[in-house]
Amino acid sequence: MNASKIDNPKIPIYHCLNGTLHTFTLTLNVYAGLLYEGENENGLTHLLEHCVFRNLNRIYNGRPYAELEKRGLEFNGSTYREFLRFDISGLTGGYGFALEIFAHIFDDIDLSKEEFDKEKGRIRAEIMEADEKNSIDHLIQSTVWHGTPLERTISGNVGRVNGYSRKRLNEYAKKILSSGNMFIVLTGSIPDNGLELLREAVGKLNINENPSDLPKNTAALPCDFMRRPAVVNRKYSDWCCVGFSFDIDNKKIPLNISNTIYDILFSGSDDMMYTKFSEDTGLIYSYDSYFEAYRNCTEFVFNFEIEKKHLERAISTVIDILRDRDTYEEGFENVKIKKLNEVKKSIDDPDTLNFNIAWDVMLDLFKEGDPVENTRASLEGVSRVDIVSAAEKIFRPENMTLVLRCRKCDTDEIYGLCL
Repeated sequence: MNASKIDNPKIPIYHCLNGTLHTFTLTLNVYAGLLYEGENENGLTHLLEHCVFRNLNRIYNGRPYAELEKRGLEFNGSTYREFLRFDISGLTGGYGFALEIFAHIFDDIDLSKEEFDKEKGRIRAEIMEADEKNSIDHLIQSTVWHGTPLERTISGNVGRVNGYSRKRLNEYAKKILSSGNMFIVLTGSIPDNGLELLREAVGKLNINENPSDLPKNTAALPCDFMRRPAVVNRKYSDWCCVGFSFDIDNKKIPLNISNTIYDILFSGSDDMMYTKFSEDTGLIYSYDSYFEAYRNCTEFVFNFEIEKKHLERAISTVIDILRDRDTYEEGFENVKIKKLNEVKKSIDDPDTLNFNIAWDVMLDLFKEGDPVENTRASLEGVSRVDIVSAAEKIFRPENMTLVLRCRKCDTDEIYGLCL
């Protein structure tokens, strides 16, 4: 089973098919979101995602989900910081209807003012319920990405959402749903003529060429990237939450190495951070982490809640784990085995395999061929020495952003624990 690319003139198609399965996943992946939005466009990508679904509701007389469920299908949308994704998945027998739904993504948003205002109301409620701007993650992101589009929130703000019109949204949709600004990924089991049917569906689309010459999935860097000031950004809160982020230049540390370091520290049920910080000390129960990767840079981000009286000890423990070469010596071989097993399992999981392929395309890492063998080759190119050396370069104070949400504390003393 091999992954391949079809250079369709309107939308390139990446596929990795497995006829032994009974399900498929078809996704449209669009270069859109915070990374590409101007300040006066913030939240438009997310609004478009919402309105595509309300548009389907109109087209299918209020019963799109019933029509999908009759055919064993699901249709979902997600707006990320760097891309917009629509995915249709389910039983192979529903593939033809999935292509019909796929084509409707490109329809004009033809909602009444009442329906459009309802959807904006739902987004306003989403913004207020999430209370994202008071979260530790938003404090991390706004500090790390200050002065760049990535400091904003995906949903935008209530005032800006209120101001968007149907005309403005359709103009924006035409801009981003355009040739050269998106790609399709297809995985799992489809009918024998499924690829030809998909090519025909794409060929019928009336889409524009994207006029943007902006590099794809490349982040604008803040002025202090990898030269972070020796300060702790603290905001008042009755709770005590800690957030870390570390800058990585992908030219100096390739993604296959930084991703392996991240997996050693934060991925799976036996990751080193959980073992050494939670199980071995009892200071925390859990933490949140993610690997934020673009073509030019990467951020390791994680945060946790801690009792205020244990704040200093917790930060010292984290820094010791990150800078201890034994962390990487112990975790290296297990992670290589785990990463290869995860790819093997994804062969039977069209959703996971689809996302993995899209991720590789977004980061310009896609390779045709057997996904398992490609992963094996990538892992063989990473040594224990590479990992230890890269970790020593990453976890330095000049690459670190440290934020706190807590009551008063001595931030100079806190920062001193990280030196």
